[in-house]
Amino acid sequence: MRLKMDKLQKILALSLGALLAMAILLVCATFYWLFLDTPVPIEITSPLPVDKEIYMPGDTMIVTTEICRYTDATVQITATLVRDDGLRRPLPAQTFRGFDEGCTRNHVELDIPNDLQAGRWRRETRGIYAVNWLSSRQAEWYTEWFLVSGAEDG
Repeated sequence: MRLKMDKLQKILALSLGALLAMAILLVCATFYWLFLDTPVPIEITSPLPVDKEIYMPGDTMIVTTEICRYTDATVQITATLVRDDGLRRPLPAQTFRGFDEGCTRNHVELDIPNDLQAGRWRRETRGIYAVNWLSSRQAEWYTEWFLVSGAEDG
């Protein structure tokens, strides 16, 4: 009987040890996925140059970007037009998937909204990158200041 109890205690001790080891492994894996397995998703230098100083509502602005991407993660982009007096105009959010990794220089066409008020503006953009199933990283960039001239301005 005593031999049976000793065997049972050993099995119980081994089971608890295995459970403790699994718990430690799970905590370490979660820490790794949250903090260590998430490279910087993108390097982009602000302010981004624009092709002109003055635009009319409805014009297309060409922004030159020099970007280095270090992950092909899905990115949720939110952009806001910001006037120099603090007025903010949010733009519709966009989601992009499957960017190539590496460094590129691009000329991106962005439309000036038809109803944008005259003034000095810049576009501020935030990208949230889903780098793995547990975590995401954020990057922000903005354009140079540009003027929007209204029809009444001549």
